[in-house]
This record gives sequence, C-alpha cells and structure tokens, in this order.
Amino acid sequence: MRTLRLPLISAFALFLSASFCGASEQFHSAGLSSLPSAAQSSISGVLGRDTPEYRVQATRDGLRFANPRQKLSTRFTRDGVVLSKGNARWQMSLRGFGYSNSLKVPDSVAPQASANRVEYRRGLLTEWYVNGPAGLEQGFTINQPPGKPNGQPLEIALAVFGDMSVAKQNNNSLTFAGRNGNPALRYSGLTAYDASGKELQSWLELRDKRLTLKVADAGAQYPVVVDPWVQLAELTPSDAQKYDHFGTAVSISGNTVVVGSSKPDAVSVLYVFVKPNSGWSNMTETAQLTEANGPEEDGFGNNVSISGDTVVAGVSDAAVGSNPFQGKALIFVKPANGWTDMTESATLTASDGVEFDQFGDAVAIIGDTIGVGAYAKNDYAGGAYVFVKPAGGWKDMTQTAELTPSDPQEDGAVGGSISVASNLVVAGSIIQVGSHSEQGAAYVFVKPSTGWADMTQTAKLTASNGQAGDVLSRAVAVDAVGDTVVAGAPGVGGYTHPGAAYVFVKPAGGWADMTETAELTRHCRTQSCPEKGALGSSVSIGANGRTAFIGAPNLTVDSNINRGAIFEFVAPQSGWQTTSKPSREILASDGTAFDYFGTLAFSDSILVSGSYGYKNHQGDGVMYVFGK
Repeated sequence: MRTLRLPLISAFALFLSASFCGASEQFHSAGLSSLPSAAQSSISGVLGRDTPEYRVQATRDGLRFANPRQKLSTRFTRDGVVLSKGNARWQMSLRGFGYSNSLKVPDSVAPQASANRVEYRRGLLTEWYVNGPAGLEQGFTINQPPGKPNGQPLEIALAVFGDMSVAKQNNNSLTFAGRNGNPALRYSGLTAYDASGKELQSWLELRDKRLTLKVADAGAQYPVVVDPWVQLAELTPSDAQKYDHFGTAVSISGNTVVVGSSKPDAVSVLYVFVKPNSGWSNMTETAQLTEANGPEEDGFGNNVSISGDTVVAGVSDAAVGSNPFQGKALIFVKPANGWTDMTESATLTASDGVEFDQFGDAVAIIGDTIGVGAYAKNDYAGGAYVFVKPAGGWKDMTQTAELTPSDPQEDGAVGGSISVASNLVVAGSIIQVGSHSEQGAAYVFVKPSTGWADMTQTAKLTASNGQAGDVLSRAVAVDAVGDTVVAGAPGVGGYTHPGAAYVFVKPAGGWADMTETAELTRHCRTQSCPEKGALGSSVSIGANGRTAFIGAPNLTVDSNINRGAIFEFVAPQSGWQTTSKPSREILASDGTAFDYFGTLAFSDSILVSGSYGYKNHQGDGVMYVFGK
C-alpha cells in the first residue's frame, strides 16, 4: 500500500488553520511542542478524536467540522470541501490523480465519518481529513501505483475556487487572501519523504483555478511521510527601538524562549517568552533579564543559552576588576513563582582570566553543566571552560575545569563557538589546518569518568575538503547524548560564500580525530550558482541527532538581498549522507531585504529563528516561532 500524506496549508502534511501573516492570529500548537517529535504527525488527530468539539457533525447539507481554536469551519459534500474563516471562503475538490496526461478521474462518492475523521473512498485512492486542535490535516492514501509513470511525477490535481485570491506564490508555497486583501490561508513548506527517509522532490503549480501537487516518486518506498513547518507566532519586545537588533541571539528549552538584543548606546536586555496555555501566538515578553549595574555595549545580549530553569548569558566585553574586556558570564535562575524582571543570580569568571580574553563570547548549558568560550585568550589561541553547578545551587564561582587544544595556534580562536551535551563539550576554532588559514576545526572534549578536570581535546574534527577561509565551526551544535556534532562553515565557496555544514557522527569506538560523516549544502536558486548565503552561520540539531537546522542569513530570496533562510536536513534511516538537497527551506512570512533571518534554536518540535537586521527598515528585529 502506498500512502501519500498531504495537508492543506502547506500542500504536504501540514495542518490547515487560519494563518494570518503579520496579523494577530497565528497557528497554535495546542501544547504539542512538549511531545516527542516523532509523534507530531498524529498527535493533533488523537487529541481531536478524544475532544468532542473537534468531532464531525452531520447536518442537512453534509458533514461539518468546527475548529474552535482556529475559528475555522469545514463542510464536506459529494462535490468537495468548503473551508470558511469569517467571511473568507475557499472550496476545493479532487479532479484527478496519476501521471501527467493519464490522470485518473476520481469516483464521485459521499464522505464517510468517524469521530474526527472524514474520508472519501475512491477505489485506488482514499482522500481523508482529520480535525484537531492544531488544525485540519488532509491526506491521500494510494493503494497501488495509479498507472505507469514513464519518468513523470505523481500528480494530484485539485480545483480551488471561492472568494479568495492568490496573494503570493512560489514553487513550494501559496498565500490566499480574503475579500479585504489580507492573507487568510497559507501553503508553505512543500516537501515529501518516503518510508526509508529519502527526500522526494515535490512542488506545486497553480494555473487558473487548478492546483496540482507533484511528487517525484520514482523508486520511492511507500508510505510517504511528509512533515513541514508552520509559522506559529512572532515575538517582539515591548520596548522596541530602532537598531536594537532584537534576535541577535536566541535559545529555547521546553516552553521558554530567551532572545538577546544588542542595543546601541543603551544597556542591553534578554527577553524571556513563555508559551501561553492557549499555545504560541504573537506576543511580547514575559520578563526582561538585565545585568546589575551593567554599562552600555559590554556584549550582554549577544549570546545566550537556556536549559530548564537556568539561563546563562555571556558578557565578553565586560571589565573584571581592572581588566578591560576580560569577560564574564551571568546566570539567571527562574524564581519559584515564574520568570519576572530580574538581574543575575550568579556570575562566572575564569580563575586565570586577564584583560582582552573576551571570556563569554560563546556560552552553552545543558542541565547542571555550562560551557564558556574565551576565543581571545593567549593572543587569540583561545580556550574553553566548564562550570558544574555546586550542590547548593549556582553561585559566583570560577571554573570547574579548563579545556585547551593540544595544538594551540595564535589566532586559532578556540571557543569562538561552543556546545554542551550530557558528557562532552564541543568548542569551535578557526584554526589553520595544514596550509589553509582559517579552515577551522571543532574540538571534542569528553568528560573523564572521574568528572571534569583540566584537559586537552579527545578528538579534533576537520573537513576532508577544507579550504582556507571556510571557518569551519563558526557555529557548532551537539545532540543531547553527545553522539552527533554539526559544524557550520559559512565561508565555504570562496568570495561568494554559499556556505556549508558538516556532520560528524561518533565512531563505534568513541570520539577520535576524524573528518566528516556528511557534508550538507543547498541546491542553487539561480543559474549563477554558487550564490552567496553564508549557510552555516548558525546551526542547531535535534536531541536524537537526526534533524539539523542550518541558517543562511545572507541568502537572497525573491530578489530581497540578505533576507535570509533556514534549511532543514533530515538524516535518512541509513544515517547521515552528503547532500545538496535540504529537506525544506523555512522562510519568515513577512521577510524583507536585509532582515538577516537565520539566527536559530531548536527544541523538541519547536524552531525559533530571528531576523536581527533591518526589520521594517528599522533595525529593531523580530523572532519567529515555527512548529509542526
């Protein structure tokens, strides 16, 4: 049996909901972000099945779904599906499926209902809809190939009409506007996978009132699983000012997002956003975190990390005693009654710190362990430090251990990026490799069985095809258990800097010096490739090490220079492989030139990404929340 999952809003496996780009109402995850990512495709349907308000209703004019959370109404008749949101209406009906000129005309059948599921059973093909708090999901199950493909893609042809018009279109997204011209329904994140995890090329075409969904299914192993991302909300500060660059740094843990800003000529702020009980929606911050007696422009707000109830922020330009630019890191612990405006709970410093070390330029936390980089230490040779929370809780302290490379180099800048797992620290460096200056490497430090102590690296990770100026490990991330490292190399490609990222998977015998398991690049958008994008300027990886998000803040999108994008890569079932085809491209719904969209963080099933640049030509910045 072949199963093709196709939701409405993003053409393939999204939830249909009332998505208003730039308006107050957005998609809601209804608490789904706290559940395992692998269950996301079915959780909304399960919740809807167990909640009476999402179940199907039989009326005189057919079957009907109400979706109170999305304020969306759906009616099912023999002629098709009618979706209504306020005064906006969109009707859709299946016209054919198969391959090119030999599309099969579907049988006209009455819809059948069970709990929160409606099906049109059409012989070879079953068209189905499932209602839940995250929206309305559409899918097609094809029991056997609908003919001979002859090298052609699988097509599902839909007639769409109503009082909505297409406001925006590209090869993987559509935005429909209502009578007032405001966006009402949005398709985005067009992508498809087969049962082995192989990505299937997919796209949509809209001509007149015919929407065709296409999947290159040659050699595919069915069922196909498709799982795109939906923009849920925009996060903004309540005190936004021009050139604050809100979104310079971001981190997420569970239902809490922390966003940094680098305010010029003012004391900078970290903004805490806690997901409301009703789900993510456009909002301002829950609390502001500030540095006690902090001066202007000391680096506070440029980097941040959160784990559970603890936030750590680097202040790399801070003076410590009489040492200018020595740097420090500040810890904020959530009060018993929840996040509120506050200053730091504790301060971390290096016991051997001196002026211009810029300790705190990179920070990371997981559980009770914090890693801090000091890239300018020892004439920019750099280094990294580990702090373990004392039994009595966080307090002002110096490091538990100092981590240094065994081959320090002047200008190597070890600790310019850092990531922490349960049992190791990864520190990035733009070190020279062979004759290639600033090729870059990542150093892996594995915690000894007796606990953290001063040490040199366990392994050094480099690129097999590295060149000068690649700056491998400008950004690094490691999965929760420490088995997979992803390192960004935004300088790959020379002058145009299309960029790349490299994945390193721990060998069976444990971490050792090695080159990459896979290289991740992106397909070209134009014939003038390679195109500037700086892919790898930011990276994040899922807890299970099989999903990576790579930021490209300098990418030109729809003629908008430096608008930026994020690319998701998913490892096939057989493991990470070199590829130039991301699983999908994620864009801000209202992106413009010079937004530099691409600072990012990922946790569970929620992705957050910021446009720290000249948002709305103001430089104030915005943060987006995406979910499944």
